[in-house]
Amino acid sequence: MKTLLAPTNQHLGEFEVDGSFAQSDNSEVVADFLDLTGTGTYSLTNGTLYVGTQFLNGTFNQNGGLNRGAIDMESTSSDYELFDGALQGNVT
Repeated sequence: MKTLLAPTNQHLGEFEVDGSFAQSDNSEVVADFLDLTGTGTYSLTNGTLYVGTQFLNGTFNQNGGLNRGAIDMESTSSDYELFDGALQGNVT
């Protein structure tokens, strides 16, 4: 895992999801980039996701919360479902 030091002294690096990950309860996830594999599922229901670039090959379900990052749909199997909440970033 590559780790970078952010100006606020937070350590940033890779966050890889190759299974199921649920973010809730006003939690914060901070990373340089997210690698969501073809079998991975990320579920954001509450809280804030601060990830610079999110490489999606799997399924991202957003049912609330705030996603602050650039979404890169990597393949035809990429799926970003925004049901509720907010996305602040570019989608390519």
